[in-house]
Amino acid sequence: MEKQPKFLKDFTKKYSQKERDETAQSIRAKRSESFQRKKEIGNREEVLEGSIFTHKVSLEKQEKEIQRLRAEIDDLNKNFPQRLLNYFKLKQVRADLDVASQKKDKAVTGVRKNEEEKDRVKRSKERIPEGFESASRILEDFYTSQKHT
Repeated sequence: MEKQPKFLKDFTKKYSQKERDETAQSIRAKRSESFQRKKEIGNREEVLEGSIFTHKVSLEKQEKEIQRLRAEIDDLNKNFPQRLLNYFKLKQVRADLDVASQKKDKAVTGVRKNEEEKDRVKRSKERIPEGFESASRILEDFYTSQKHT
C-alpha cells in the first residue's frame, strides 16, 4: 500500500469522519477475524500434534505386542508334541495377534489422517495474511474514493 499524503489524511479527519470511522471499524473487524482464525488454527494444530503423538505411542505399543506374540507362537510351535499340548493356547495367541495387528493398522491410519489434516491446517494458516491484505485494500479504496470527492 502506498503512503497517503498528510493533507488527504487531514481532509478525511475533518470532512469525512463518518466514512473514516466506518472504514476503521471495517479494518478492525477484518484484523480481529484474522487474529481469531490464526488462534483457532494454532489450537487445532496443537490438538492434531497431540493426537499424532498418541497414535504413534499406540503404534509402538502394538508393534512390541506383535513381536511378543510372534515370539510366543514360535515357542509354542517348536515341536509337534508341544504344539498338540498347546493347541488352544496357540489358537488364542493367534487371535490376540490378529487383534494387535488390527489395532496397529488403526493407529497407522490415525497417524496418516492426522498428519494430512495438519498439512491442510498449515496451508490454511499460510492464507491468513489475505485477511490483512483485504484490510489494506479497504484502506486503499477509502483513500482512493476520498481523492475523487
